[in-house]
Amino acid sequence: MLKIKDTNFKVRILGISGSPRKKGNSEFLLQEALKSAQEVCPNVVQVESYSIAGKKFLPCVSCFQCQKTGLCVLGNKDDFFELMEKWLRADAVIVSVPIYHMGIPGQLKCFLDRLGNSVDAKLPSPPKRLKVYGIITQGAHLFSGQELTLIDFISHALIM
Repeated sequence: MLKIKDTNFKVRILGISGSPRKKGNSEFLLQEALKSAQEVCPNVVQVESYSIAGKKFLPCVSCFQCQKTGLCVLGNKDDFFELMEKWLRADAVIVSVPIYHMGIPGQLKCFLDRLGNSVDAKLPSPPKRLKVYGIITQGAHLFSGQELTLIDFISHALIM
């Protein structure tokens, strides 16, 4: 177990279960990863879990309204802002994602598309964009698209 003397120092880890199904493999693997992260240094590491199951994420319409005004034209019609706020507060993000036909499930992809545009928007204070990422992928077999999904997330992390 790691010991850190400064008790005010906290590392916030956001775990995102990218499966639209509740209580599946993605959720199980994510909870195991978050539990392990918490055990490394319980007095410093704070974990929070978020599941996209049962949530609604509308696709980006590429209107660039967020670039002009700092606000997404879709407003509060879905759960985007709830997850975006959690993402902005996190120091690290662990994503556990199933592979749906060679890639990321659509709901999570919609979130990533809007996040990429919204975080670049004219916000009053620049958001903390640099994150440490951990990615867990699961597929039906060895060649389901896990590598492509990992590349997508690595590219997302680099762009952000």
